Amino acid sequence: MVTRLLVGALGAGCAGRPAPADVIVALGGGLYDGGAPSRSTAERVRAAVRLWGEGWAPALLMSGGRAVAGVSEAQAMGRAAESAGVPRARITLEQSSLNTFENARYSASFMRARGQKRAILVTSPSHLRRSLAVFRGAGVEVLGFHDADARDDLYQAAREVVALGLFRLLGFI
Repeated sequence: MVTRLLVGALGAGCAGRPAPADVIVALGGGLYDGGAPSRSTAERVRAAVRLWGEGWAPALLMSGGRAVAGVSEAQAMGRAAESAGVPRARITLEQSSLNTFENARYSASFMRARGQKRAILVTSPSHLRRSLAVFRGAGVEVLGFHDADARDDLYQAAREVVALGLFRLLGFI
């Protein structure tokens, strides 16, 4: 019950129905040993691919530079999206970011270089509020979205409460 309440509060801002955008930005959520997407990352990719398939945006931007076994989160997400039917030409990889603040800054830079202004941001429910704030701070017009079946646990929700406070304290949001 505590987890549900925390995740619900942190997920505020999730668009029940997305609006058309220039790009769908999916944030990395970790990798398993060997470089395979973690459960959270796989949920994010699944949601991004679904939105792309429904025509909400013409392109995907996979953001995440953390690497395991020489594979970055962005690479693993890009491969998963390709396997799900998204053409490689529609996928951009941002492989330098190591945290949410960098996800936003580097993704915003990629978007500006391509003339993209509006994004659908896909992450986990508990990560959504902080991510939206940081992306907006980077100048991105952004709507939040997560996989309807995504599951966050108490650890993830508590971690986000602390991170949200820290980001506010440091002036990131």
